[in-house]
Amino acid sequence: GAAPPTGAEFVTGYIVELSQDAGFAAVAATSDVAAADRSVVVAPLVKGECYYYRVKARNEGGVGPPLASASCVRVVEAPSEVSHVSLKAISDTQLLVEWQPPLDSGDSTPTGIPILEYLVEAVVLATGAVHETHRVPSTTLFQTMTVLAGVEYMVRIRSFTALSDSPQPNAATAYLTYDGEVRMYNVPLLLTVSPLALASEVGGSTSFLMTPASAPTVDAFVDVFSSDGNVAATTDTVVFKAGSTTPQSVIVFHNRKGEALITFMARGGNYAGLSAVVAVETLGLGESP
Repeated sequence: GAAPPTGAEFVTGYIVELSQDAGFAAVAATSDVAAADRSVVVAPLVKGECYYYRVKARNEGGVGPPLASASCVRVVEAPSEVSHVSLKAISDTQLLVEWQPPLDSGDSTPTGIPILEYLVEAVVLATGAVHETHRVPSTTLFQTMTVLAGVEYMVRIRSFTALSDSPQPNAATAYLTYDGEVRMYNVPLLLTVSPLALASEVGGSTSFLMTPASAPTVDAFVDVFSSDGNVAATTDTVVFKAGSTTPQSVIVFHNRKGEALITFMARGGNYAGLSAVVAVETLGLGESP
């Protein structure tokens, strides 16, 4: 025979209510929903606020008791675009892209929703092809990129947050056509590297400092290379800011048992001290140096 009626067939609609109070002392928003619908968009809401919700069924006899959420849900959006984007030529083929974090992380505050990474892309405008792409940790607010003379580029920066595995839609963009003129920078710089030997177990990380003896007159760049990135990977580039003698730390990630050598290459200047070589050893678990 037929299944007994559940009562659902007599429902004529639903009432959805939202409140910032778990007891629903004040209802912030409400919406009537057709009996056949199972979702609804409720507005307006205040970004950054946390809302409880409840649903009540309705039929010809009246409105039933509510089923309420056990916890509130915060209203968030994608972060705004990054701010203060700047582009600088640092050699005849290298571009420095710098930026600051979004002013709105998605909840109307700069830091309410943590930014995990940035996606930095150089797009060739004539074809739409992505020329170069980098995923940059949130603690790093710059990236160097290779550019070709006479090509028009769009540089695009987007944010990753914990809310999605995909880059957020709001992008900051800047456009340039590089003329290829060689820029000569006189950046005499004496650097001290310490320590010159590092060891850690697989999965660990260590670091060493690069310290300028005096402040460079313009931003100075040093590229860092590992002889075997499978054994030890490092920070790609170190930037010594103009007018500052702040030491810069190079992080070494110990990925696989073995040995590697860390070497350096300067850009656009005469840097002394970069003949230093840092010896890195990655140990098996439980081994001693």
